Amino acid sequence: EQIEYEIFELFSLDAKVKDRRFKTLYDLYKENAVYDGKEKRNIENVHEMQENADIKDEYIQAALEYINGNYNKAISRTDVAEFIHLNSDYFGCIFKERMGKNFSEYVLDVKMEKAAGLLRDITLKTYEVAAAEGYDNPKNFSRAFKQYCGKTPREFREQELPI
Repeated sequence: EQIEYEIFELFSLDAKVKDRRFKTLYDLYKENAVYDGKEKRNIENVHEMQENADIKDEYIQAALEYINGNYNKAISRTDVAEFIHLNSDYFGCIFKERMGKNFSEYVLDVKMEKAAGLLRDITLKTYEVAAAEGYDNPKNFSRAFKQYCGKTPREFREQELPI
């Protein structure tokens, strides 16, 4: 009963914690269970869930590598899903499950964190940072940066690099 309760609890946990608990639970169950038909199915189900979690992690890792290599281009969830050979909707679900945010939020986070790093380089103009981040229009970049950071690129530079 406790193991069944633990399995139920797993579904409310963070994805990374969930994966560790799956493995621990599977090992515990395998060591201590009496193998009648129901327990054997339960063990197999937990093991299958762990394998599925591992496969999902491989897809997410490939997606993250693709995003980090192409964040400065106009990439969509569909582009990444096609790259890793998954249905776009399914990819969106497992991405949110594993990363805790949806695809577009994650890409924006990557873009803005990279932009913040580039803005620390005083030799680059804001329009050059915008172009490096894949923005055709520097005003759109400035608007997105302010929405993300709460400061314009100029305010960010002034605060980060006091002269």
